[in-house]
Amino acid sequence: MFLKLLQFLRNHWFAVCIVLLVVLKHSCLAEQPFLARSNYPHDDTLFLTSALHIISGEWLGPFNQLTLLRGPLYPVWISFIYWLGLPLIHANDLLYLAACLVAIQALTVVVKQRWFLFPAFVFLYFAPHSYDYQTVAYSFRMSIYPSLALLVLGSALGLTLRLVGNEGGRGLWSVLFAVSFSFFWYVREEGIWIIPPLVLLLIYVVIFGIFRSDSRLKRSLRSMFLFVLMPALFFMATTFGLRQLNGIYYGSPVILEIKAPEFKRAYNALLSVEAREPIRYVHVTRDTLETLYQASPKMAELQDYLTKAADNLGFKGQLPAATFFFAFRDAVATAGYYKLGLPAVLRFYDELGEEIEMACSAGTLSCARLVYPLVPLWRQEHTNDLPASLLRQFDLIVRFPEFKPYINRVSIGDQQFLHHVGRLIHSSPAATDHVAQALDFPENARHLKLGLLDTVGEFLQIVRITLFYICLLLMIYFIIDDLKNQRLEPLPVAGCSLFGALVCLTAILSVIDVTSFHSLFRQRHGAVALVSLFVVCIIAEWCRRRAKRHAFRF
Repeated sequence: MFLKLLQFLRNHWFAVCIVLLVVLKHSCLAEQPFLARSNYPHDDTLFLTSALHIISGEWLGPFNQLTLLRGPLYPVWISFIYWLGLPLIHANDLLYLAACLVAIQALTVVVKQRWFLFPAFVFLYFAPHSYDYQTVAYSFRMSIYPSLALLVLGSALGLTLRLVGNEGGRGLWSVLFAVSFSFFWYVREEGIWIIPPLVLLLIYVVIFGIFRSDSRLKRSLRSMFLFVLMPALFFMATTFGLRQLNGIYYGSPVILEIKAPEFKRAYNALLSVEAREPIRYVHVTRDTLETLYQASPKMAELQDYLTKAADNLGFKGQLPAATFFFAFRDAVATAGYYKLGLPAVLRFYDELGEEIEMACSAGTLSCARLVYPLVPLWRQEHTNDLPASLLRQFDLIVRFPEFKPYINRVSIGDQQFLHHVGRLIHSSPAATDHVAQALDFPENARHLKLGLLDTVGEFLQIVRITLFYICLLLMIYFIIDDLKNQRLEPLPVAGCSLFGALVCLTAILSVIDVTSFHSLFRQRHGAVALVSLFVVCIIAEWCRRRAKRHAFRF
């Protein structure tokens, strides 16, 4: 019996070690009480309320200014986990575990040595963001956003390696890529940053198919189907389903109200009005609002609420950019339009945008052309600050300095405790006890486990930053060497794709940083896991070259 056990462990040590590490991590995560913040109506409260309505068979619930504000699939995820009876914090980590396993499995085509795959898995799975308290212990979508980003690019990497290597399982990887991309896209609203790196992988796959295959046309068409058509069909099906649901429940097939043409028309019109005295991080100044009230009857209907909001919520009577977006929509709700339903709201936004555009054309308002929709008027100070912001945002993505596995008791306030994760009840999406009641468990075990997470996380922070910049230099060397030898290996291209994802998100965040607000912790989260995957891919390529394995050649 003992010999059989030893033989089993010898044959399955990789899986056994993974199971032990997962048990260890989840034991530590159980010490982090999960919070539903009752004073976050646009975030935690919205997601949990929407999940409750989904569980009750009411889709996202009654229509108001919050219903179609956020991507709908995070509440779907919460309700799904509720029906499984799992604590949400553990379910979120299991999703991240799946993403890590997908990324590691993607590399098995070119890297066979388990002595590398296992530490690569540990490096990914114990990345500090996966147990940073403010990331994982709130009912907010950033707890799964890194997992989805890792799933998308990990599955795209797996599909790429199998297409250029003519390996089996391509259909399964295509389906995984399609599902993860659609889910990623409808969890947050700014997923556009992930498109350029996927396009780079697609170009590589198509070019590789043309130059390598005897039946070039057939192979290129197959690659296009698996990498483009399959994900596109699934994405269109997901989009159609969500549009139909919203059309049935709310009277208009709009998935996200803030992406509807009518809302964009109104908000872009507001942003295009030039202020007499521009104020940093204020998109629409109070003086501009006073002018708008005179020029637009629709805007005048919002005057009372916006004036009170500016007095109560703003600084020096102004509404900051981060506040104005929500105050504007709340003002429309106060005016009674949201009670009339989604079609009436869209008509209001469309008419408001038309009124402001006509006032701009008539010269009643001084307006300028926006550089990009929903981005405020670009000024010289934005150009001056952009280079420093690019460096700062990229550095923050790579370093992730906010890491902390402990609860911040000072900022608890009136936040409500969702459930005793892993202790008493499963993740019913309803706030129950105050957070203080979650801290009654033995402190020795809590300090030991959270101290372990803190030590491991701080160590990996240092290792990850160091390896990232070493791997960046290695990637440049690999690309130059490949071009000199008239070949192009897939892993350096994957590294370029991942690095491109980091750069794209950095660029978007920098524009927001210089024009709107500094607090971008949540938005940076999508790329945090990709830093670790970038390191794993480049080190895998280094190991492969050292082992002098067979290289793909043009």
